[in-house]
Amino acid sequence: MFKMGGGGPTLSLDLWYQLRRLTDLPDIRIDDWFFRLHYWVTSTALFLASAIAFAKQYFGDPIECIFDAKEGNEMKAVDAYCWLHSTFNLDYNLLKKMNENPKIRNPCKGFFQFEDQPDTDTLYYQWVPFFLLLQALTFRISWRLWQSFEGGRMEEFGLEAKKHLIPSDSADIIAKQYALLFRTIIRRNNSYFAKYFFCEVLNVVIVIWNIYATDGFLGGKFVHYGSQVWRFYRMGSRERKLNVNPMCALFPTVTSCQFPSGAVTGSLNVDHAMCVLSLNIINDKIFLLEWFWFFTLLWISLSNITLSFAQILFRNFRRFLFLWKCNNETEKTYFKEVFDKTKTGDWFFLSILQRNTNSYMFKRIIKCIAEQIKDDQRVNRTRRSSSSQSGV
Repeated sequence: MFKMGGGGPTLSLDLWYQLRRLTDLPDIRIDDWFFRLHYWVTSTALFLASAIAFAKQYFGDPIECIFDAKEGNEMKAVDAYCWLHSTFNLDYNLLKKMNENPKIRNPCKGFFQFEDQPDTDTLYYQWVPFFLLLQALTFRISWRLWQSFEGGRMEEFGLEAKKHLIPSDSADIIAKQYALLFRTIIRRNNSYFAKYFFCEVLNVVIVIWNIYATDGFLGGKFVHYGSQVWRFYRMGSRERKLNVNPMCALFPTVTSCQFPSGAVTGSLNVDHAMCVLSLNIINDKIFLLEWFWFFTLLWISLSNITLSFAQILFRNFRRFLFLWKCNNETEKTYFKEVFDKTKTGDWFFLSILQRNTNSYMFKRIIKCIAEQIKDDQRVNRTRRSSSSQSGV
């Protein structure tokens, strides 16, 4: 039995605390749920998968080898050697005999190498926790970039308007404060929207990169992994016995190890051991779930990009989205006034602001903004009228 490292409850609690801190959602929302599927849902799931893989690999028994000529400390040395220098798929003839023997309950029946196929190295298993951690970090890149671009603009508005119990007099004061703050940035939010859209596109790029990076990490067998597993388990029981289980092919649980042993005379012997990679019971499921989620996330993200394009190109579509929560014509009048006098970036900023307010307060804020716009128009007309009269 070969244990990688050691640890205790304190280390586990520290790791869990750091994971919680890393995955906590901010109070101020500056994005939507499409964005959160990347930096929160996916990244958190990958951090958790990495922690599970680390726990199994470094606090469990990732490999156990069997060799009749060794026992005790010598067997531990064999385990350590095979772990450090990787294992290979079992010999063709041995696997064939195992598959043909009805007494051996082998979940990977049907899987064995062809005689002319070179041995497949399984060294990748040592790097699985680190690779999953890298993936988790990549899914936070666009979020960190957007935080930098956003620059705390939404934080200046605070969360006062999100409270559900606000006295009427306080609600008027808060709504006017929000409207005045928005007045300082009105018609200057197009770049704000453009940067957010860039980060949305970056999210799609990161998903695609992770799909192909995982494919390279697993020797070019990831892209079709999920579809192959799906087809395999849709077969009848008889047909499955005659076909290769893709999970076993990519993540074998029983492998072979060649390790050298020397004698006093200086001669070198190369011995063979059969090794059980118990961590692959976890790895095959982690990467199967990852395959289904990555392709689902890619489809969702591309759909979101299409939606964002439609919002940019079609003004009436933006107008519909802006007005659809209005309950009466009075509210629609205020919303139309604000929409008609602002730019695309302002519409986007207000949609983000809406996520940081309750419905009642957001409508009051829009009303205050509409009234301020009318006041500004009235002042401008007065100035133009005064200028024309002075010119006469």
